[in-house]
Amino acid sequence: MKNVLRFTGKFLLCGAVLLFIPVNMYLININELFAFLFSVCWIVFWAFIIREKKKALNVIMGIWAVVLVVLMFAATELNAYWNTQIRRIGGFRDSLEGNTVLTRSQALEDYDFAMKYLNRIHPLAYGGLPEDVSERAAQVRDDIKNRDGITVRELAIELEQIFSMLGDGHTHVDENIPDRHYMKYIYAHNTGGYTLAGINGISLEDLFEQCRNRLSYETVSYGMKNLKAYCSTLEGLDFIGVDINSPVTYNYVSEDGEKDDVTVTAEDFLSTAEYIDYIKETTGDDLSEKEEKDFVYYDIDEDLSLAVLTVDSCDYNSFYRKTLKEMFDEVDEKGISTVIVDLRNNGGGSSMVADEFIHYLDVPSYRTWASDVRYNFFVVPYKSSVMSNNRKGPGFSGDVYILTSVFTYSAAMDFAMLIQDNGLGTIVGEPSGNLPHSYGDVACFSLPNSGLYMQVSRKTWYRVDTSKEYLPVIPDIECDPAEALETVEEMLR
Repeated sequence: MKNVLRFTGKFLLCGAVLLFIPVNMYLININELFAFLFSVCWIVFWAFIIREKKKALNVIMGIWAVVLVVLMFAATELNAYWNTQIRRIGGFRDSLEGNTVLTRSQALEDYDFAMKYLNRIHPLAYGGLPEDVSERAAQVRDDIKNRDGITVRELAIELEQIFSMLGDGHTHVDENIPDRHYMKYIYAHNTGGYTLAGINGISLEDLFEQCRNRLSYETVSYGMKNLKAYCSTLEGLDFIGVDINSPVTYNYVSEDGEKDDVTVTAEDFLSTAEYIDYIKETTGDDLSEKEEKDFVYYDIDEDLSLAVLTVDSCDYNSFYRKTLKEMFDEVDEKGISTVIVDLRNNGGGSSMVADEFIHYLDVPSYRTWASDVRYNFFVVPYKSSVMSNNRKGPGFSGDVYILTSVFTYSAAMDFAMLIQDNGLGTIVGEPSGNLPHSYGDVACFSLPNSGLYMQVSRKTWYRVDTSKEYLPVIPDIECDPAEALETVEEMLR
């Protein structure tokens, strides 16, 4: 009995190295090489140095040791999510304020951390970064080495000028600021029918050309969307190179061509709470009380024999599955002939959301996309395949329309692409924000000193219809995305 207890204790102590995995996943960063080498030493000590009298027990411990070494190698060296922040208790760290000065050594540590994970995770870095990207990265490191200090925002800009060269909208570096400062007159102009046309007399198109190397994007339309978002905050203006220490003039134009210039200073940018209070005082609108709808919901119009499913986030969970089932049950019960899926404000998530939708269609099978997955030292290709459709319910055989916009991104773009390339429905609106042949499935990090947010793609995705490989999802019926739903409804009438 004593020998059995001794062996069991040693077996468990040997396996205790696996605790590195949850500790890293939920609590702290641990250097991969240290974790692996320490694990090997620990395993060798308990499995081979502390020997058992019976040969059979030593064989068992030897097998257990090999299994543990393989598991720890996979966890630390092949796992793209080692040291990521996705599941950390407390969530992502806030980055330091943009004007906080980092020492040379702090900035270099953050730079090396960022480049280490870019090189070990991104498919384009397999075998080494592209030459132009590598040269730019070396220039940035030399620049940091030659400075006494660098602000957090300057470091973010320098790193983003490397990451943006990859042409991957999913891979970027940004400040994780808990409370940005918004230009207080934006709401009045947006609700008054005005559109931002430029900053300080420079058109948005020209401004985009000046700062495009600070933006990660795949389509120009999505890059412009990001630029407009940066223009709305004080921190964003500083990031794209607008002098925030001097007055800034916003150039607006109305729907009928009327121009309106608004000049502001730093005092006209308000924190989120102050911005909400200001809007309430000046317009009576209480933004804090605006109704928050579920990320997925549907409406039935029996007169048009139409069901509209709105999906604002590709969250594959029980609520989505329940909502989808309820809608198609009602569609079947009422004999609805047309289903619209509104993805115009969907920034992505899980591609399984699209698969679940197709399960309710009356089709026997559908084609899926190919991909290449990076595992640090090697890349594994996955071929395109024809999936047998595990149908749920009687199978909807009516017309399917997908509404898209530049905000239709990532898994939402994949949803539209899957429907279009399989001939399962009609796309209406404007082209998607990123490309079907692109990168994705990101690992997310906080840089150790600045707290800057960084995410890196680990997969290359290929389009189902390879004849359209380098194109975005271009709608079958192109129109202003704001009018996409009305366009389909008018067709049905």
